Amino acid sequence: MLQKRIRHLPIVVETELLGIISDRDVRAALGRAAVKDQQAQASGRLFFGSSTAMEIMRTNVKTVDADASFGQAVDELLRNRIHCLPVLDAGKPVAIITDTDILRVIGELDRITV
Repeated sequence: MLQKRIRHLPIVVETELLGIISDRDVRAALGRAAVKDQQAQASGRLFFGSSTAMEIMRTNVKTVDADASFGQAVDELLRNRIHCLPVLDAGKPVAIITDTDILRVIGELDRITV
């Protein structure tokens, strides 16, 4: 995520979207690990923990079909108060639309109409 400068990472097995991990999910997992490590040290134990993608991903992922309109995608993001929306084509993930993408499009439209 850091190397690609992305905030949302789909978890896909073969062609099935299993879940999604956001930068917030990663930070939360790191925070939980730090607390568990501190607790283990306080009691004289060692903490051997590392979360897997499957453990920290969100599985209740909202999606949009590839033929959905821009407005439908925006409505889905707003209605569900989410920051990204995987795009599926025939049930297979092909892209992700983020709130940043939406803002970029609105900014471009504003430049065109001015």
